[in-house]
Amino acid sequence: PFYGNKFAIAIEPTFQSYNTETNTEGLLLQGLKDNTTVNYKSLEVQIGLRHYFYLNDHFRVFVNAFYEVDLVLASDINYNIIVEDYKKVLPGGSFSGGIAADFNSKYKIELRYSSQRYIVRDITTWRAFYSEVSILFGYKFY
Repeated sequence: PFYGNKFAIAIEPTFQSYNTETNTEGLLLQGLKDNTTVNYKSLEVQIGLRHYFYLNDHFRVFVNAFYEVDLVLASDINYNIIVEDYKKVLPGGSFSGGIAADFNSKYKIELRYSSQRYIVRDITTWRAFYSEVSILFGYKFY
């Protein structure tokens, strides 16, 4: 915390996991089957700045601005159609921002938006990316 506890540098690691499997027929060419499985696990590290607005002794609101780095943990995307088979996951970074309320420095609720982030980006035929909106609840034990 600095500038009278109004600003802080924040580092927030988050584990995330996503698994899915889809089977479609004739999506690109009539009669051909498309099978995709995704097993995505990562440690997302957000580093950024937080600004506090103190409304009274027990209630404060803050806004965040983060840069996110995704550290992939044993992930793969298996996509095969015709002769193409692709398995490599190459994530990119993104930006996020949020607004939150803090009660008695013990309970927190936050709404956060993360901009578009690539998961696959090194082949010419397709790309995979996502963005996210999160509602975070927090409790401080000490």
